[in-house]
Amino acid sequence: MSCNDDVLCELDEQEVDQLLIILEECLPNSIVIYNWILKHREWNPKIQTLNFKILSPASMKIKTGCAAVCVCQGVSDKQYGVIFATEENNDLLKQCLTETKLIPWEKFSHFTGVLESHAKIMESVLQIKGFKTSEDEISQSFLLHIPIEEALRRPAPQIPDGYYLKPVNLLHISEATDIWDDYKQTVEKMFELNLSVAAFRKADVGVKDDLVAMNVQAEYGGVSALQVAPEHQRKGFGTCVLTELTRKMAQIRIHPHAHVLRDNFKSLGLFEKCGYRVVQKSFWIFVRK
Repeated sequence: MSCNDDVLCELDEQEVDQLLIILEECLPNSIVIYNWILKHREWNPKIQTLNFKILSPASMKIKTGCAAVCVCQGVSDKQYGVIFATEENNDLLKQCLTETKLIPWEKFSHFTGVLESHAKIMESVLQIKGFKTSEDEISQSFLLHIPIEEALRRPAPQIPDGYYLKPVNLLHISEATDIWDDYKQTVEKMFELNLSVAAFRKADVGVKDDLVAMNVQAEYGGVSALQVAPEHQRKGFGTCVLTELTRKMAQIRIHPHAHVLRDNFKSLGLFEKCGYRVVQKSFWIFVRK
């Protein structure tokens, strides 16, 4: 553990393993940071520019539970991260976020999937540091989760004749309709390195098959980029790709989770149909002056 006189210390690999054991005991509430750490460990040897740190208060301050902050750079121009603390360590988390010099706030883009129990902490810290905390900077979602064993019991999706399922690749990025311009570098890595499932319609010989629906595992380890072409909506293709990606994640012992915007009732219904249940509210908090 390297502290350099800071309130937060960077964990070494063995300490990260110990943290993961504690986080696993806190599932599903800890699923965002748990999957985030596993995904960035997986990405680390594949992306030369990747630099991510797992930070935690000095161990002697933690009597029970845990508190942790993860930050990453090298995937895009901006940095991003996640936070988590067990309930008894919420005050300690706030203190560390306020006092640490290890987080380059001016270079930060956002914090992913901040739990409702931590959103007020982050909002307070950002106010102290002079950042905006309006509704434009705080996007509310619902955190959803399905246990691995339940996901494994779900039957394989039935795809209609003339269609087939396969992963997406970098050639399909241009067909994704809602990629943020400042998020494109991260999305490219998602398409290149992560699990994905897409539905395609077979075309005539010599004509490219149509991409009908897609679903990709995000950089934070959860289900993301669920999209169905407008002319193919309400035909079961969203259910097909979500079910299959969820099964693929569960088969390699990844805990499936997702964030769905609070007013996206269609997607909430789809996830619940596929066995997901709401854990609690979650927030995407953007760091802006």
